[in-house]
Amino acid sequence: MDKIVALVWDESKAYFFKGDEYTRYDIAGDQADEGYPQTISSGWPGVFEHGIDAAVVWPNGKAHFFKGDQYIRYDVAADRGDGGYPQPISSGWAGVFESDLDAAVVWPNGKAYFFKGDQYTRYDIASDTADEGYPQAIRSGWAGVFESDLDAAVVWPNGKAYFFKGDEYIRYDIGADRADDGYPQPISAWALPFDGGKPAQHIEEAGGSVAIAELKSKRQSMLDLIDKWMPTSLNNPRIPDGETQDLMARAGWTKATGQDNKKKKDAGERFATSCGDVLHAMLVLWKSNFLGFFNIRDVAVGGPGAKARGFYVERAQLVIEGDVVKSPKPGDIIVLRNGIGKGATGVGHVGILVEARKDKWKTADGGGGSLPDQTAAVTERDVRWVDGVPIMKSVTDIKEKELDGWVDLDKLEQTG
Repeated sequence: MDKIVALVWDESKAYFFKGDEYTRYDIAGDQADEGYPQTISSGWPGVFEHGIDAAVVWPNGKAHFFKGDQYIRYDVAADRGDGGYPQPISSGWAGVFESDLDAAVVWPNGKAYFFKGDQYTRYDIASDTADEGYPQAIRSGWAGVFESDLDAAVVWPNGKAYFFKGDEYIRYDIGADRADDGYPQPISAWALPFDGGKPAQHIEEAGGSVAIAELKSKRQSMLDLIDKWMPTSLNNPRIPDGETQDLMARAGWTKATGQDNKKKKDAGERFATSCGDVLHAMLVLWKSNFLGFFNIRDVAVGGPGAKARGFYVERAQLVIEGDVVKSPKPGDIIVLRNGIGKGATGVGHVGILVEARKDKWKTADGGGGSLPDQTAAVTERDVRWVDGVPIMKSVTDIKEKELDGWVDLDKLEQTG
C-alpha cells in the first residue's frame, strides 16, 4: 500500500506525494489546490516517478528525494532534478540509514532528522554529517509521536510539525517540544484528493463543524480572486483570461485618473490613491452585500458602517502566538492609520490580508506605485511592534502606518 510523503516547499505551498501522484497544498488557504492530484512525472522532472520513501527541502536551495537505497537531489530554483542522480544514500549522507527511510524533516534548530522503523538519527546541517550517539529510539526523543514506522514528517510555518502514519496524524508543538493534546486524529481531516477523493476544507481542530468549513471557503474564494486579478497596474495592465478589463479598470482607474490625482497632489490639493477603489472592486467580484455601507470604521452615507454593524474588530483583539498571527486571518480587510501614535490622522490605507507573521505581513491592495501610476498587487510589509501594536511599512510607503483594526470577512454576506 502506498504511503503519504509530505514536503513544505516554502511558506505558501506544501506538496503531498502518494504512489505515482502528488497534490499541491495551499498553506494560507488550508486546503488542496484545485486540479490535483497529478502524476509525479508531469510535475517533477528528474524525480522518482513512483513510491518515494521520504523528501526534504534543504536550506541551501536543494531538495532531496529518497527511495530504497538511492536519493535524488533537486534544484529548487531551476525546478528540476540535478544531473548525475540517483546516487546511493551511503555515498552522500554520512551516518544516515542507508536504505528504506520512513521520513525526513528539517527542524528550525539547524538539524535534520531521519526516521526508520523505531529509530531516528539527528543530522547536523552545517557540518553535513550525522551527530554522534545516534540512532536512538523514537520514543526516547519525541514525546507523543508514533513510536515506529512513520509515513512522513513535515514542519509547517505555524510553529507546528505534523507526523503521519497510516490513516492518522499527530500535531507537534515545536516550541514545547511535545505532541499537542487530542492526537492522533484522522488524516481525512486534511482532505487530500488521492484515491478518487476531492479537495475539501482541512478543519484542523477536533469538533470542527460544517459552518467552519463554509467560512473557510469564503476566505479561500477571496484569496482565489487575488490570485486571478493581481498584479496589475495603470502602466502595465494585466487582464485575466476570459475577462475584458484589468482590476484597475474595474476599480474605475485609468491613466487619466492617475494624471488628475498627480496634478492635485503637486498643487497641494486633496488627492486620492486607488487602495479604497481597488478594495471596492474586489468586494464586487466577491459579491459582497456590504458595498453600500463601506465607510470602514464609522458611519457611511446611506447606512451604518463596519463598526456600527458589528463587522469591525479593534486591534486590541489581535492574537499572536510565537511568530504566527492567528487573528486577523487571511481574507480580512486590514485598516491602517495614516501615521503612528499621536501623529496618526485617520485611515491611511486599506487592503486584504494574505498572510501575517510577526515580522512581515502580506496584503493585497491598490495604492502602490507613484502617481500617475497605480498598482494592485500583493505587497510585503515589514513589521515592528510598539506596545503590542504592529507598525508597518512597505517599499512603496512614504511613512510607517500602524494597524487600527480589521473587518472580519466571516461576518460579510455574499449575494451569490
